[in-house]
Amino acid sequence: MDKSKQMSSIMNRLIELTGWIVLVISVILLGIANHIDNYQPPEPTARAHGFRPEEVSVR
Repeated sequence: MDKSKQMSSIMNRLIELTGWIVLVISVILLGIANHIDNYQPPEPTARAHGFRPEEVSVR
């Protein structure tokens, strides 16, 4: 195998590896975005007991 074919083979492998890395990162980010989109904030327990932080005076 001459030098140019060897270099071309290395470049093709690097391009393929880069494509796989981009694909994996995209899937991970889509999973994170989906998780954030489905986020349900917890119910505020302090307000359920009649406590309001704005009514507390600091002296």
